[in-house]
Amino acid sequence: MIHRHRWPRPVIFDWLQRHGRVEDAEMHRVFNCGIGYVVVVAAADAAEAAKAFGAQGETCWQVGAVRSRGDGEPGCIVT
Repeated sequence: MIHRHRWPRPVIFDWLQRHGRVEDAEMHRVFNCGIGYVVVVAAADAAEAAKAFGAQGETCWQVGAVRSRGDGEPGCIVT
């Protein structure tokens, strides 16, 4: 599950969505909306991982969580 309000979305994506008339689901399916890459770690290790990336000059956001998918649910849910 990805929580879209947990990172700053660059304004270019707002422009692209508005002028291209792209639905939210399609934006998240096709574009990264400002997330360069994702590193998945155990919840207990998240703070330590963020600290290690921060020490290298990277900015980190906890954008979501991995959980079991329910019957009929899509592979990725953006809230």
